[in-house]
Amino acid sequence: MKKLLIVVDYQKDFVNGALPCGAAAEALEERICRKIAAYRAAGDGVLFLKDTHLAAEYQNTREAASFPPHCLKGTPGWELYGKVREMVGDSPVLEKPSFGAKQLPELDLVKQAEEYEVVGVATNVCVLHNVVILYNFFKDKPISVDAQCCASFDRRLHDNAIELMRGFGVTIL
Repeated sequence: MKKLLIVVDYQKDFVNGALPCGAAAEALEERICRKIAAYRAAGDGVLFLKDTHLAAEYQNTREAASFPPHCLKGTPGWELYGKVREMVGDSPVLEKPSFGAKQLPELDLVKQAEEYEVVGVATNVCVLHNVVILYNFFKDKPISVDAQCCASFDRRLHDNAIELMRGFGVTIL
């Protein structure tokens, strides 16, 4: 496996649920599915990240001060959205309790990849945090973000995050 596609938080609550990115996120479904299929056809890897909160603990998190309850484990909003959910197959799904998946650098799949591509939602929150983790731990490996496969609840913040990532050396597709 040369490349690894990381699909960040493409979950119902972030598409059209409790904390929606709305129509912009809904429009990503087919693009992300095509990208997953292309990676698999090339023999490359796919990793899914899922924002995961426990209902009993959510109110005690830093996120609770800024965001309504979302992606509560076991609820419909926690599930991957639409056709993307159907494409998981045997690819790993990593649950993360915060914006960034601090476990990323420890995963063999991540360590073995020669380059990374990141897609998903929300561009200015979880996508950005996970790109920064990759950037800091794998400084010698190329990282790209497909801006057409990312969305946010605020277009201006999406654009700003894309420019920020471009500014520190991430390739924007």
